[in-house]
Formats: sequence, C-alpha cells, structure tokens
Amino acid sequence: MCGITGIFDLQNAIGAEAFRVINDRLTHRGPDEGQTWLSQNQRFALGFRRLAIIDTTDQARQPIKNEDGSLIMVCNGEIYNYQELKKLLTGRGHIFSSSSDTEVIIHGYEEWGTGVFSRLNGMFAIAIVDQKTDKIILARDRFGIKPLYYQLHNNSLIFASELSPIVQYRPQTINKNSIAKFLIYRYVPAPETIYQGVYKLPPAHYMETGGDLQPKISEYWSLQAGDSGTDETTFREQISFMLNRSVKEHLLSAVPVGTFLSGGYDSSYISLKMKESGANPMAFSMGFESWENSEDSVAEEIARSLNISISTEKIRKDSFLDESVISAWDEPIADISIIPTYYLSKLASESHKVVLSGDGADEVLGGYNWYYEVAKEIKQQKRSIFRRPDHHKMAFDTYCKYSAMGLFDKKLLVETLQPDYHKAIPDDGFGLFNAFFDRKVPVIKALQLLDIKTFLPELILTKMDRASMANSLEVRPPFLDHRIAETVMAQETSHYFDPLQYKKLLYNELVDKIPAHILNRKKQGFVGPDEYYHRPAFYRQLFAKSHLVEQGIINPKAINRFLENDMHWHLWKLAVLEMWFSKFAA
Repeated sequence: MCGITGIFDLQNAIGAEAFRVINDRLTHRGPDEGQTWLSQNQRFALGFRRLAIIDTTDQARQPIKNEDGSLIMVCNGEIYNYQELKKLLTGRGHIFSSSSDTEVIIHGYEEWGTGVFSRLNGMFAIAIVDQKTDKIILARDRFGIKPLYYQLHNNSLIFASELSPIVQYRPQTINKNSIAKFLIYRYVPAPETIYQGVYKLPPAHYMETGGDLQPKISEYWSLQAGDSGTDETTFREQISFMLNRSVKEHLLSAVPVGTFLSGGYDSSYISLKMKESGANPMAFSMGFESWENSEDSVAEEIARSLNISISTEKIRKDSFLDESVISAWDEPIADISIIPTYYLSKLASESHKVVLSGDGADEVLGGYNWYYEVAKEIKQQKRSIFRRPDHHKMAFDTYCKYSAMGLFDKKLLVETLQPDYHKAIPDDGFGLFNAFFDRKVPVIKALQLLDIKTFLPELILTKMDRASMANSLEVRPPFLDHRIAETVMAQETSHYFDPLQYKKLLYNELVDKIPAHILNRKKQGFVGPDEYYHRPAFYRQLFAKSHLVEQGIINPKAINRFLENDMHWHLWKLAVLEMWFSKFAA
C-alpha cells in the first residue's frame, strides 16, 4: 500500500527536486520510503511512497520496470491472485526480479495490454508509462477501493492518489458545480472533484493518453444483475466457500494483519473467519464516552466469544473533532463516521500496518436499512385493479430520502447559495442516482447496484481510504471480491435477502458462534451519539466568521435559518464545507 504520483509534460522539463517535493506530500500514505523516477528526456515522472507489506525487501521498490526498461509502473494497492498470475506469466517467458504482487501487473501488461486489469483480483490504482509509444495508462480497481485523481492542463498531465500533490503542482480553482453537488449528496461525485478541471478516474475504468494528451477512458468491468437459476442451497455453499477464500487471500502479508471489530455482522464474520484460518488476529474497536449504545463493550464480548485479543478506546465529546481529522479529508466529505474511523485507524496503526474491515457487505449482501424499509413498503402497498404500484419509484424516493442526510432541493439551494452559484445548481437534484438506478431489474438489486456505483465508492470507501491512510494504515475489505458480487447479483434475490431476517447469509454463519443477544441487536451505524454532531454552540462559533460567507459562496441568512430551526444535518454539511475551505482553500 502506498501513494502514487506522476507527471507527463510535453513542453517543460520536469524538475527532479520539485517532483520529489510533490511526491512527499503523500508521505503519510507510505512512510517507509519514497522513490521517484524521471525519464531521460524529463517528460515523464513517476513517484511512489511506500508502506511495505507483502514483499518488504529492496527488490520490491517502486517504480518498477519490465525487462528492457521500456515500461515503468507504480501501483497503490494489493493484488491477491498475483501468485497465480506470476506462474502463468513465468510459463510464458517473463522474468521476475522480486516477490512482490505488483510486478505481475507490468508483465501482465506486456502480455495482455489493458486486458490485464480484468485479470487482477484486488484493490489498485495503477500508472504505467510506455516509453516506446510515449503513452501513459491509468487504471482503478473495480469498486474504487483505491483513489486516483488527475488533471490535464497546459500540455501536461498530473495524477496522484490524493488531491494535495495536484494542488502543490499548480494552484486550483473551486468548482462551483461541485459545491452544489456536495450539498446534495454529501460528497462530490465522480468524475468531478471540488476543483475545476481536476477529475477522479471512475472505478473499473482505465485511461490512456499519449502525445496529443487526448484521454481515452474505457470501462473494463461492469456488474450485472440476473437470475442464474441456481438453487438456494447450492448458492449458500458457493458463497460460504467464496467468502472463506476471500478472507484467506486478504491475509496475504509479510507483516501481522489485524481486524476492525464492531458489534455488527460484517466485522464479526471477518474476525471469525480470520480465527478459523489460524490467523489469531488482534481486533480494534472504538467506542464513545457516556453513551449507552457504544459498541466497544459489545465488540469486547464478541472477541471473548471468538477467543481473540482486542484493543479498544473511547472518544470523548470534547476532543471529538481535532485538526488532524480535518487535514485527512482532502476533499469535502460529510459522512459523520469518518471521524470515529479516523481515531479507530489511529489506534490500529500503533501496532499494525494492515487490518481487514467489513466494508462492502451491506452493498453486496443487501444489508442497508433502506433495503428493508423498501421491502416493508412494498409489502404494505395495496394493488388496485386500476393502477399497479410503481415499486421502483417508491424505492428511488426512499433511497433519496435516506441518502440526503439533510435534503437540499433546488429551492433550498437557491436560498443557500449566493447568486453567482445559482447557475451551478442542477435541474435534476438527484441526477446521479437517476443515471445509475436500473428500473429493469428487481427493486432490491436495483438499489444494490445503485449503492455499488455511488454510495460505496464515493462515501464509504473514500472515508475509509482517507481515515486509514492518514494514519499509514492499509484497510482491506474481503467482501469486495468481484467474484462474490457477481455470484450474488446473478441469483434470485430471495436467496440472500429476507425482509424478516437481516443479512441472512451471514446470520446463518454466525449462529452459535457469537451470543444470541448480540446477533439479534438492531443494526447500528458507526456514528456515535447525536449530541456529538447536533451542537448549536459549535455551529454558531464556527460560522461567526465564515469563509464561505466572506468568499460569496453561502448566504448568511440560510445559516441563520438552519440555526434557528435546529436543522442539524444541513448545518453539518455546511460545517464540513466551512472547515475544509478554511483548511485547504482559504
């Protein structure tokens, strides 16, 4: 795991020292060492900050080259099927110089071109320089576990794992469209970013560009819904095998691998399978001071049941949000759980470089509350001889309600944003969701696909990447194995989703393994008590001298209205934007 950077400049020579400074902006992602490479003509530069995990020797340093040095590559991520690919490539005459997982990518590119990306099982953001053709290839993993930002400007391309190296390279301008979208969604959806002209490469895509700097972006994988006809018993056996295999593959490491553990099914299942594999992991959990629903005590009980060690801490209200958390955001993201996730990552990083997490289970196995709410509403809807209920419309409306966390419709955006930003307000307030909501597939699957395309990469995985890598911690999500997602989405929905039994596939695996009173608890997000966020005094102090108001972005009357009416989720979005702006753009 690491951070990567790169520049391709057609006009100006790239300065070695200036590029090293840019690359070192990502030291937190890879504190073990930093390496850079500059082509002889000084047109190409690649940078790498290393967090050594699978092969910790000098031979695994990046950037890496192929046999004749014509291809140079950096990769942020882990490839879990690298040994299988290495055996195949060695049989075809490729010569390897390390035991790292990354080296299979560059030889795979020699063998299969961009077809190599669909052969990789893992998480990755990749950059390959082809000196023979003066071409750069960028690629991102299927689910968007690892980030990749880029900008094409003035005959140059710069890319990086985070926005900060790009901002270091050249000053940036705030994207007005992104301000409005952030207030709608809680994040800035791909391909845009908070900066004008800076983009995110979407998950499951690769980009090629050469001397003309005209990017060609292609999708190499797409998750499809279907019905394979597999009977439920066979399907359950398949998924049990695949989940076990994925956990074992995610344990591949030359350093100890720990696990996050809350009181939920997902992390409990991961911890159980790690224990059964012989890993004997250390678990990490974070609680909240003076809160009866704090999950650290539940996690401790689960750890005792599984006979694994656990380290826990509690967050205090008076030290809930400090400067280090805001510094980790990189881009505005109003997911409240990024704060406890940051402290949890900090706790784990004191003794570990790698942990497993349950991210992706809710999307892949149908576990979010809104799925069950939709199923309940569908059951309650009455059929009429004159009109058939539109379940997809109802599901879409419910999803928008859940996802907004402080709804900004067009009318409220006009009231909140200053006139210069009104043209940036989209006509379709949930255009992103409309673009990815497939009304031709069953309702629950339509919601799953929507989450996998939007909520998962934009909020869940971005939150985890920022919070963990700010603490030099690699987090691996075994549920996000594309083979598992493909198998689940190819089944009859009832095989894995039961409106009366939460996440039944994992429930059946955990019965008799953890206490029943824990197994039957109501699902709880990793957010803490409301009083940590619903703090009028904090908001009044924060907005007393607002950069957003001073810069002509936000109408102060809107802030006053939110304060007077205790519209705390609207205030939280504006607070995140205010704190980000003060830190990164003021």
